Amino acid sequence: WPYLIGSTLIHACYYFFLLRAYAHGDLSHVYPIARGLGPLLVAIFSGRLAGETLAWSEAGGVLVVSIGIFGLALGSGLAFAAAWRPTFFAVMTGITIGAYTVTDGLGARVSGDALGYVVWLNLLEGPWILLIAAWKRGAMLIPYLRVHAWRGLAGGFVATMSYGIAIWALSLGAMAHVAALRETSVLFATLMGTLLLGERFGRRRLVAATLVVVGLLAMNLPIGR
Repeated sequence: WPYLIGSTLIHACYYFFLLRAYAHGDLSHVYPIARGLGPLLVAIFSGRLAGETLAWSEAGGVLVVSIGIFGLALGSGLAFAAAWRPTFFAVMTGITIGAYTVTDGLGARVSGDALGYVVWLNLLEGPWILLIAAWKRGAMLIPYLRVHAWRGLAGGFVATMSYGIAIWALSLGAMAHVAALRETSVLFATLMGTLLLGERFGRRRLVAATLVVVGLLAMNLPIGR
């Protein structure tokens, strides 16, 4: 229960920072920073909290990811004054991702039932989001849901399934490895931001996103173990 309650609070912060990041920045700029930072924090803190240690290849992957994240923060060619807000919210999102990944990894292991943990987590965190939406939007919420509810249902289903699989994996294997492989989605998000949302890709952003993926994969190589 302490892990479930803690994760619910962390997820609430995660949703806030994530939505602020998307409101101020491009998907292909924000998403790689947020998702790339999470595994770094998991790799650092899982050793202290779960006794997991990094091999030299994994540490090298951490360094490469760090370089890629820095490149993504500046990869759009925007001046810092114009890009600091989405970058800040993306970094804060990454911090919450690392926090809830470690919390849920430990919680799923303690519970002994990853599926049960996932169900309780969704039951605890879901109603608060709806209540906040009702408080912020009031009478506007019902007509909005009539038109756009399918998007929320589709996104909620995909998010629940994907993170449920991640929690199950966290209960079985090293958290740093699971978190790293999960975040290889950054390259796909960068491509979708360009192809579907019309966002500028750019050579620097391509190189930076590729570095993040290469670094995350390097963290899972068996070299040096």
